Amino acid sequence: MSLSVHILGAGGAYPPPGYAGPSLLLEAPEARVVVDCGSSCCSRLLQAGFSPCEIDAVYVSHEHADHWAGMGELLSARGAEGCPGLRVILPGEVAERLSSRLVEALPRGREVRVEVLEPGSSVALGGGLEMAPFRVRHQVPTYGILVYEGGDGLLAYTADTAYDHRLAEALRGYRIAVVDSTLPTGHGGEGVSEMHMSVSTAWRLAVEEAGVGIAVAFHLSPPSLAEARRRRLPRLLVPGELAVINV
Repeated sequence: MSLSVHILGAGGAYPPPGYAGPSLLLEAPEARVVVDCGSSCCSRLLQAGFSPCEIDAVYVSHEHADHWAGMGELLSARGAEGCPGLRVILPGEVAERLSSRLVEALPRGREVRVEVLEPGSSVALGGGLEMAPFRVRHQVPTYGILVYEGGDGLLAYTADTAYDHRLAEALRGYRIAVVDSTLPTGHGGEGVSEMHMSVSTAWRLAVEEAGVGIAVAFHLSPPSLAEARRRRLPRLLVPGELAVINV
């Protein structure tokens, strides 16, 4: 088993200074998959030492543009280097809403091969690793991912989500959970958001309720980043850009 998680961008819709939009790179034995492709994704890939041609697929969690705004840049770079067409994996509901918009928005002449990943199915990453989507609570249909090997939960990524007690069951026993931490605690009250979690809510869900090994604060805004750094909550990792987590 071998899985490395590269934090290409831990920022949200308005990233903190020095942070890129939401994007992870999963480096597995037989595949390199970008999970969400926020602004500056391609630049961060190059900084991390990867060629655009080394990316096997991009997974997009939902239709909000901050999660795929970097795909035009990535496709332009792949075209300049003569890479083959890009495999784009979309969960079923997301594909219904996003496929046509995505193709229209991307540079002409850049081949995109959309692959629909239905709930209950998975993508093999090699070495016995599988990646599967799971539904979360957001303004639009949104699917995080679970990466596992047999019965061993390795990585959970919530994408954008409001609090939902069912999330704790989905994350339970996972070694690493990358969790939406967009809001500063107390921002208008916890009930304000049907879209995102606060830093403290994300930490409580992942660490106290689900018992994950390490929670990674993600989709950060300038105020939530400042809070996460200040509070130093146990087992909460506040990542810098290009941090690498070996699972």
